[in-house]
Amino acid sequence: MKFSCRLIIIQLFLAIGFTALPGQFQPTAVKKSDNLVTVNGKDFYLHEVHQGHTLYSIAKAYGVTEASITEANSVLRTKSLAIGLVIKVPALPSAREEFLIHIVQEKETLSSLSRQYGIKVDDIRMANPDSRWGLSVGQKVKIPKDKITIRQEATGQTTAPARNEAAEKEKELPVESSGSLPCGSKAIPHKTDVFNLVILLPLNLAENDTISYSDTLETDHFRFFEFLEGAYLAIDSLRQSGLNMNLTVLDTERNPETVRNIISSGKLNDADLIIGPVFRSELELVAPFANSRQIPLVNPLSSIDFASGNPYVFQTRLKPEQQVQKVTEYLGSHYKSNVLVIGRYAERNDPDFLSLFDQLKGTLAKADPSGKARPKLVYFNETSRNFLSTESGGTSLEAYLSGNQPNYVIISSNYEVFTTDLINQLNSKSTHFEISAFSLYPSALGSLDLENLFNVNLEVFSDLEENPFVDYHDPAVQNFCRLYGTNWSIEPSRFSFQGFDLTYYFTSALFYFGRNLTETVPCWSEFFHFKPMQTPLFFISGGNGNGFENQAIPIIRYSKAELNRKRVH
Repeated sequence: MKFSCRLIIIQLFLAIGFTALPGQFQPTAVKKSDNLVTVNGKDFYLHEVHQGHTLYSIAKAYGVTEASITEANSVLRTKSLAIGLVIKVPALPSAREEFLIHIVQEKETLSSLSRQYGIKVDDIRMANPDSRWGLSVGQKVKIPKDKITIRQEATGQTTAPARNEAAEKEKELPVESSGSLPCGSKAIPHKTDVFNLVILLPLNLAENDTISYSDTLETDHFRFFEFLEGAYLAIDSLRQSGLNMNLTVLDTERNPETVRNIISSGKLNDADLIIGPVFRSELELVAPFANSRQIPLVNPLSSIDFASGNPYVFQTRLKPEQQVQKVTEYLGSHYKSNVLVIGRYAERNDPDFLSLFDQLKGTLAKADPSGKARPKLVYFNETSRNFLSTESGGTSLEAYLSGNQPNYVIISSNYEVFTTDLINQLNSKSTHFEISAFSLYPSALGSLDLENLFNVNLEVFSDLEENPFVDYHDPAVQNFCRLYGTNWSIEPSRFSFQGFDLTYYFTSALFYFGRNLTETVPCWSEFFHFKPMQTPLFFISGGNGNGFENQAIPIIRYSKAELNRKRVH
């Protein structure tokens, strides 16, 4: 039974901090946060409220007024500070001016940068842990402004200086290709590095600012706020481990012209990672820009393929036809006994159904060259109530079931009445036959009795849009729900979990592997073992100039032996 997040009363250690009991109050000094974010063009620190913090003490620590903090956090207009609450604190104008960003040109080295800025090589290395493998053309190097002793002519923060012919003739360490990074190296937390993450979402802030607290936001708007709330908690969680990150949140307004303006403004130029946008018309603009600047971009919600031809795109959700391919690969590796693919007789000529059968037949043949696991194609005629195949005429379901080996039944229709009818029939046979069923379409399960699903050991494909699964028995999920409720007084949605999972996963990669993201993808699963709460993630490069696709296909099983639902793949 799904636990309600708000009813969890056991004191838990949270991934992003520990919430103390109110009775244990003791005054605590406020430590200024390093977690700087940009929301709608304004800079804020994300500050987690700890035991003993007051609005006055927080305002004093950051050098701002109490009123400015209240104005930035609508939640403070209706509730008091609570331990574990994450609030936005307005940042003073100088907050982002610690570094000058230098873009590496051909033949530039740490030594030449040291001479150009009058700074020690060790100071550059300290600010840029990635530089231990050498520099690569286009790499962004942070130059600490307080260490610069040679005045620069350029006044901007990002500089690509003219080539120095004399320096180029010197015999220095050449620029190393980013591909030379030893993938087998152990991941090292980049605690002295400062990363720039940009999240692009259609928040429609101008419109939503006019909506009163009691009004209901449109579903499209609200779900992206939920995604962002999950992302905030992910970043704050990693901050506890030493991550230093500047977060910029930009509102695309679901308007291509707004996205064009964002790109031309230069707000994306210094990004180390971009998450979003979410709509096709927006991605069609941002993805080519990210490719031209060699900035990794995560396509977080859309199943439209943007990884083809773009080696910097991470495609979280596969196209429907790719999802079917991955599902058949799973079935082919697990279903090796009496395999039945049952479809509606009325859909016997449906190309999608026939394609599924052909793919499954091919994967089974590879898994079992002997041919013993050859699938049988069966149609159920809902009018005559007979099961038909090319090998036999109208007959009963029992004729196709084996009494001495497991039976695997794959239900390929998304028609709810048909699926319900077939699972109920399989349930009635489950006491005499060993049956395991699989449905490609969880939306077709309707209001089936859970007992029937357990009796047929149903497995179902799970996706963000199709039956997303979260294990509310998992302590990590309970922790997340509790903190989410503390901050926003609601329970997390599927988009909240998606925002947390993706942001935690990719910012972890930045934290442990630095800016060489695309070169180190094979190492991620080896060195950081993050278990997503909702969206399993495992990326593989498409090669030949293509980006990375998520190969993890979530499969949920209704286990008869354990009487619970769990992710099995």
